[in-house]
Amino acid sequence: MNVKEERRKVLIVDDEERLRGVLEARVVAMGHEVLLAVNGEEALASALRDSQALILLDVMMPELDGFSVARMLKDSPETSHIPIVMVTALGDVEGRVRALEAGADDFLVKPVDPTELRARVQSLLKVKAYNDYMRYHQEELELAVAERTKDLRSALER
Repeated sequence: MNVKEERRKVLIVDDEERLRGVLEARVVAMGHEVLLAVNGEEALASALRDSQALILLDVMMPELDGFSVARMLKDSPETSHIPIVMVTALGDVEGRVRALEAGADDFLVKPVDPTELRARVQSLLKVKAYNDYMRYHQEELELAVAERTKDLRSALER
């Protein structure tokens, strides 16, 4: 399968304006559209309202931390398919494990290395595109099977 590169929406969630700006500039330089959120509540609202391909989510935020937001996103059928990269100052193994247990697909340690950011974003966007492609064709197949089953039942009832 050939998944073409295209401009995708990336949601950046961080309460620190400077880091949001740095991440935004780097993601835009990759050719993607950026949506911004300053806290967990805005992130959840954006994820339900907008169609993101990826979320870069800060761990340490006031009120609703990144772990909680990731769990809520992964628990919702509307947003569970969106890959999440946790962006954290927690460099220890425990913090990374917690991020993965919360539903993160990957993580980056602050300060974010631009090469690592690019690699992780591109990799997860390819996986997302492939999963979207497979989900679409699975739905098409299910519709075709349902239609064929309906036709067979009609034929048998005659």
